[in-house]
Amino acid sequence: MVYHGNKEKLAELRGQINQYRQAKKSIPLVLITAYHIIISDKAFFKREQWPLLVIDEGHRLKNPKCQLMAMLRRLHTGSRFLLTGTPVQNNMSEMWSLMNFLLPEIFDEPEVFERYFEIDTISNSNMNFKEEQERSVLSIFHQILIPFILRRRKGDVNLYLPPKKEVTVYTKMTNLQVKWYNKLVDEIVRRYINDRKKDEFIQVFDDTERLRSQRKHDNIKLELKEDVIAKKITGRSVIFPLLRACTHPYLLDAPRDENGEIIVNEDLITSSGKFILLDKMLAKLGQNNHKVLIFSTLVIFLDLLEAMCEHRNYGYTRLDGHTSFEDRIDAISTFNKDPDVFIFLISTRAGGLGLNLMAADTVILFNSDWNPMIDIQAQDRAHRIGQTKPVIVYRFIVRNTIDERVYKRACSKQIMEKLIVHDELKQGFDAYETVLSFDPQGEQAKSINLAELVEGITKIEQRTVITENDLLSDEHIDRLLDRSDLIEKMHQQQKKGLN
Repeated sequence: MVYHGNKEKLAELRGQINQYRQAKKSIPLVLITAYHIIISDKAFFKREQWPLLVIDEGHRLKNPKCQLMAMLRRLHTGSRFLLTGTPVQNNMSEMWSLMNFLLPEIFDEPEVFERYFEIDTISNSNMNFKEEQERSVLSIFHQILIPFILRRRKGDVNLYLPPKKEVTVYTKMTNLQVKWYNKLVDEIVRRYINDRKKDEFIQVFDDTERLRSQRKHDNIKLELKEDVIAKKITGRSVIFPLLRACTHPYLLDAPRDENGEIIVNEDLITSSGKFILLDKMLAKLGQNNHKVLIFSTLVIFLDLLEAMCEHRNYGYTRLDGHTSFEDRIDAISTFNKDPDVFIFLISTRAGGLGLNLMAADTVILFNSDWNPMIDIQAQDRAHRIGQTKPVIVYRFIVRNTIDERVYKRACSKQIMEKLIVHDELKQGFDAYETVLSFDPQGEQAKSINLAELVEGITKIEQRTVITENDLLSDEHIDRLLDRSDLIEKMHQQQKKGLN
């Protein structure tokens, strides 16, 4: 039974459940519902006995203090199962949260869980044997996990998925982008040296979650003015302005008409290195009837992408955290069925889960998420059961900037997940400190502290600015978009399957 709907519908379904029980049928009743229904109809779920509880997208319980976790803990359950492709995303505290939900009597205290993986308590070896100690810690962790985890990868079962490859595309910035980026770098270093009070923040940029979901109609001032720059900049608050500069200068200071609307013309495209590349790629992809998913971690950036699509008269649809359930369904249906709509603009976190977009064979990650599993889930919107075409994933990165540092931080976390869950010790231990980071609040893994930021960032040299010579020719774009190797690989897979 699908237990979903408004209050009247849920009341009707509860009546059907009572009738089923009174009939004393031998077949058990399986109830399928959504997370928000469990929370809104908590009285019903709390008074029932549930012999088996299965939680899909189990990594949603990585925060032990979230509302969903609190509600699920109060249910009377027998066995509990979590289904997830990403049990570890940022740090060890997330794994403890999942294990604590499954077996609270065993994994009861996070401090005890953490002590299992302290190097000094596991080995008395000299620190010169650090790698050996690291292996010992991870070996113990694997022994603890084995009884509780059943791991299945795509390669372990015959899903017959077409091949997929990821291409990292490094871009340069325009003169306007470099101007803003260097101005921010100067101010970061100056303020760090001055060491002003830590409780001073840039009002426009200090709230990362608001920035992630900000949209043009929210009427928040986006321009970066001198009086704003002059305020104290912290490690957390400078990251997003720097990422904006890497993405598009209009995210900092856009030309506007008398009505306050951003002026949309060719300058919108030529002001950003990533836009210049995307413009050339979309022209070719559209001509060759490919369908494209474009993911961005910043919702406000989707506004600029939307303006670009309208300027080029491209058929597109859009989904972000503000999209209603009904509009979400319509957007998915339109993209999958309408041949004139070949672009889907998606907010990574709002659209990275629960979407079936097999009509797409191209995925563009315009900027990387701190959490690599979010990007992986986004790719899987296209590369999933039902896909019949090879899939190419393009990741845009501006080299030697905060954009690249976010990507490298995400790579470190991905190594962590492989070390812990996949038992791939041969991967190496460069990410070991990340593996053992234990932050119950989960915030450390999202940000770079100011000292680390100042130490790592540098101003962009003029020679690295994009020029006419850097613009890819049609031949270069064709090579970038070529997927003949994937098609050949898919044909070989099909032959092998027939044999």
